[in-house]
Amino acid sequence: MVGPKRLSVVTLGCKVNQVESAAFEHALEAAGFGGKGPNADPGADLVIVNTCTVTAKAARQSRQAVRRAVAANPRAVVVVTGCHAQADPDSIAAIEGVDLIVGHAAMDDLPRLAAEAGKAAKPVLYGLDLTALPPLTRPPTGRFRHRTRGFLKVQDGCGQCCAYCAVPGARGPSRSIPLAEFQAGVRELLRAGHREIVLTGVHLGVYGRDLSSPTTLVQALESMVDLVTEHRARLRLSSIEPGEIDGPLISLLSRTEVICHHLHVPIQSGDDQVLRAMGRPYTAQKIRRLVLDLTRTLPDVGLGADFMVGLPGETEAAFERTLELVRDLPVGYLHVFPFSRRPGVPAARMPGQVPGPMAAQRAGRLRELDRRKRQEFMARHQGTIRPVLIEGHSRGAPVRLRGRTDNYLPVVVDAAPDLIGRIVPVRLGMVQGDVIEGQLA
Repeated sequence: MVGPKRLSVVTLGCKVNQVESAAFEHALEAAGFGGKGPNADPGADLVIVNTCTVTAKAARQSRQAVRRAVAANPRAVVVVTGCHAQADPDSIAAIEGVDLIVGHAAMDDLPRLAAEAGKAAKPVLYGLDLTALPPLTRPPTGRFRHRTRGFLKVQDGCGQCCAYCAVPGARGPSRSIPLAEFQAGVRELLRAGHREIVLTGVHLGVYGRDLSSPTTLVQALESMVDLVTEHRARLRLSSIEPGEIDGPLISLLSRTEVICHHLHVPIQSGDDQVLRAMGRPYTAQKIRRLVLDLTRTLPDVGLGADFMVGLPGETEAAFERTLELVRDLPVGYLHVFPFSRRPGVPAARMPGQVPGPMAAQRAGRLRELDRRKRQEFMARHQGTIRPVLIEGHSRGAPVRLRGRTDNYLPVVVDAAPDLIGRIVPVRLGMVQGDVIEGQLA
């Protein structure tokens, strides 16, 4: 073949998957493959589908993505990896045209396996034994060079085993990259020109506890404040558990603007009985106290939250308590999920299964509250000046630029394109739909 072989990577699910896909692309480019965009368009020689299993819908969409990849690229080698491939390899192997299935224990070796793979009569399986997981190492980050925001995976796996969640069975126990690799990854992304680095993990708040020289997420962040300040950049945390938003983290956020005043918290329910059934280690009252302490110290904090509706046994009264909690909390936005019943998830065997239409109706009511909360949070910041990372041209208004404040407010501003990729002060004005009109300050 003349020229590089063509590569397509299809990614479903979370930011952790996005980081891993970027690592595959980076390594395979170095091996002679040329990228051809994120979609499985005809003409690829190698297609990698990185799947998700966080809900039954995500698992179904993953299988659909694999089928589309096979149909669009009939001559390509098709490799499937990610959480759904790990959790249910049989359903992936049953799709005609799949050549290679790679589990998390062989993730580091995926680029080599994919590059060497050929068309197969039936899928070849590697790395599905989670007892053989290798230590976590830092993946290459160079594939983020064309984005304003860079991502760094510093932790993987989870040991919480919540009753509704399939992720621990797909990712294995918690593993952290060494602190030196954490710091090196941040330096690499800063050198590449990123002014915001998003730190990702499946259970980010337990970073460092499993290392041979244990550390904490707060200690790791403190070690990088001066470096990030020197580059006029900032760090953003991805999702973090309520119990890990503690005094040291709140104190650190209050002492520096280098770490974005934005936290995304999986609260899941406002009813104590539902929380116990979920296996969540807190009560609604503890959540109220946590948010009160957090917002007393950081009044400008952007607080996002996950909520799940329809867990077996959730009564209408229990759901109303969730609505009440959300109304009372100064959250800026919600991510709402109906419970997803799947084999192997403990909650699938619980009595009192909530009918799908009822769960969907509850999700709709919570999403309507989410819309009001977003508007209230944006309106609360009118007239203030916030640092905004300019990310690109506004969709539907190419002469305008869009970006996010440190506390995750969406902003549009009239400014020159040479500001893309920079953090600039912006005065926040009127709320227009789902964005805030801003002016350079």
